[in-house]
Amino acid sequence: MADKEIRLCMGCMREYDRQYEVCPYCGYWVNTPHEDESILSPGTMLRGRYIVGQGTRGYRDGMGLIDCVPKIVYMGLDCVSGKRLCVEEYFPDEGPVDAAERTQRKGLSVNPENAESFEKELQSVLDYAKQAGQLQGVNGIVQVCDFFRENGTAYVLTEYRDGISLGKYCRLHGSISENMALDITIQVASAVIKLYQVGIQSVNLDMNCIRILNPDGADHLTIELFDFGDYCFRIDRKYLDMIDIMPPSSYVAPERCLGKSERGPWTDVYALAAVCYKLITGVAPEDSRERVREDHLKKPSERGMEISQPVETALMNALRLKVEERTRTMEEFIRELTAEEVAEHPVTTGEFLTNGETENSERGMKWFKFIIWFQLFASAIVGMLSAMVYMKGLHHGGSAALVYSLFGGMKTLDRLVGSVMFVEAVACIVVRQKLAGFRKGAPAMYLTIGAVTTFLPIVYLTLAAWVMRVSILTLLNSSVLTSVITGVVLLAVNAVYFANRADLFVN
Repeated sequence: MADKEIRLCMGCMREYDRQYEVCPYCGYWVNTPHEDESILSPGTMLRGRYIVGQGTRGYRDGMGLIDCVPKIVYMGLDCVSGKRLCVEEYFPDEGPVDAAERTQRKGLSVNPENAESFEKELQSVLDYAKQAGQLQGVNGIVQVCDFFRENGTAYVLTEYRDGISLGKYCRLHGSISENMALDITIQVASAVIKLYQVGIQSVNLDMNCIRILNPDGADHLTIELFDFGDYCFRIDRKYLDMIDIMPPSSYVAPERCLGKSERGPWTDVYALAAVCYKLITGVAPEDSRERVREDHLKKPSERGMEISQPVETALMNALRLKVEERTRTMEEFIRELTAEEVAEHPVTTGEFLTNGETENSERGMKWFKFIIWFQLFASAIVGMLSAMVYMKGLHHGGSAALVYSLFGGMKTLDRLVGSVMFVEAVACIVVRQKLAGFRKGAPAMYLTIGAVTTFLPIVYLTLAAWVMRVSILTLLNSSVLTSVITGVVLLAVNAVYFANRADLFVN
């Protein structure tokens, strides 16, 4: 009897009977069309040793790829060892590098203007892989099998192991027991410490960079970190800001999210604590940007979860917004999670600022709240009333008819100024909503309204003096001067105030 012919699946790199056209393991169809020419065709060989299978740009559970990251991820197979692999190819086809275009010979065509940036980032990919490669045999960390240059770019090959992401596991199971959550958290913390020891920083943890290798385990889940460290292939921060992309901020410490403060182990402590919070409660913490504006984070016990007091205190210590109040290292986090008694970290004075520091002034965000809850509403009401007064000429007392008969242009001027006041009143409400939503450009709009309010009286008196053919000094009085000076001072103060909080207005 002839030997059975086998087929290698390009979707999961397993062998199966060639008589079938659909893989019985993963459902990959052998005739799946190859539509994206920028992705290597299934069956392509690298280094004469590695077979490349199905590739994707989008998120793929178990691989951890995140949209807009400049890489393509493939299933792969090492023809020598027989190991299944995750093959990551550096491929920046948008953003600050914007270098890659696949040629017919499989290589990347690099935009000459970005060749230097491309080479710099490509080398960082290889350096990163070299660091991670020092952790062969370390539990809890994906194993780097090889890294090299080919096709004008870089490839990083890691061992592919069956399992599901922690995010998918939680979607299937909801919240889990405190003991299991602690077990996972301590495994991750221990793995992160190993990464630090070989020079890898900013691990950037979330629910989708942690793989559960035994999802059917009842008592102990084995984890593996993968796709860690600024999503493996680093993205330029300015580009992220430009296209308004931000990683899921439930797991991002405010100092990293807002981009100013010095980062360190405490940044990853926050992320891991957020993961632990999600495991225990089934709900991710609020976006750290929202917490900076107004913190409503509830303790797990306040959500009705059964949790021991020391663990809850340790968790909330690690989720503090201020760096100086937060748990500082992974070692300290592990100690607090396993201690019989844990004290709350002391609270520092002042409010959290966007650079991760505190402000000891009483103002903080109180002035901002005064603006959106009182000043702009009051300005809108006053503006509407003033618009009616000017349109009807009531500011002339009982002499409006006489003024208009003597100076024909005054009626038109009054109605024009009244219309401006009406528009300004409406703008106050619009800008108030934009400020409350921390919209981009809202502070500039607010300052523009302040400038119009401040200088409109001077403009009005100047035009009125021209219409009446008199000197502006005749119409100018101390109340107008006081109003203008006060307005200028407030403009300067508010300009500095919002400039110091520019990173808040990113929505």
